[in-house]
Amino acid sequence: MRDQRILSIQVGLPRSFGGDSAGDHQPWTTSFFKDPVAGPVWLSRTNLAGDAQANQKTHGGPDKAVCCYPSEHYGLWERRLGRDIPVPGAFGENFTTRGTLEIDACIGDVLQLGDAICQISQPRPPCWKMSRCWQIPDLAAQVEQTGLTGWYLRVLQEGYIKPGASIQLLERPEPKWPIAARTRSSITENTVRPPFKRWLPVRCWLSPGVITCSANGQLEREPQNLNPYKLNDPPNANVPISRTPPPNQTQELF
Repeated sequence: MRDQRILSIQVGLPRSFGGDSAGDHQPWTTSFFKDPVAGPVWLSRTNLAGDAQANQKTHGGPDKAVCCYPSEHYGLWERRLGRDIPVPGAFGENFTTRGTLEIDACIGDVLQLGDAICQISQPRPPCWKMSRCWQIPDLAAQVEQTGLTGWYLRVLQEGYIKPGASIQLLERPEPKWPIAARTRSSITENTVRPPFKRWLPVRCWLSPGVITCSANGQLEREPQNLNPYKLNDPPNANVPISRTPPPNQTQELF
């Protein structure tokens, strides 16, 4: 059995950049850049202590309390982009994990993480703001294309979590629906069936018109071709990535 654990935990508060001193026309704010924590951190229903979202209209909340991203992906991104990627937290995640990928983790999985109990609620949908943070115009599109999105957790039981904590699967109500199936469906689904807007019995999140539910609330369609590592890599960009926010950005970020 693979060793599944949280390698590192990152938190960050909204930070403002830009303005006249930097030559920008307008300052911008982001919580994308996070710092690692050394000891136990409290996980509440909505976020980790010391963490917040700059734009709470589309980020955060009970169903997006924590963002997880597999450490295994970073080697692939370095090869794909031809850049050194500083880790942990280079993609703005709270938990950098090991031992679980999108083809393994299922929507609705209930997990023991330290003293807390969490549930996988949805993939992390890549946002164009990620592209602006790293000055890679198509980065969000690449994340979606590869399926290397990471995922969000909702918190069922609050508690302390520390770096190195094991990830223990307590329950898997939807074994046929790994994160990769939900992510890939958002790319390949071009038509909208009758607008079911239902919640699974385990309260898993669904986007209207992306995946439909049957009358009893079960997900439809068997997932296929879910392994993102089988996709071809594009040419390298040969430009280093920096943890320092890029200049001359005027949009509000995460």
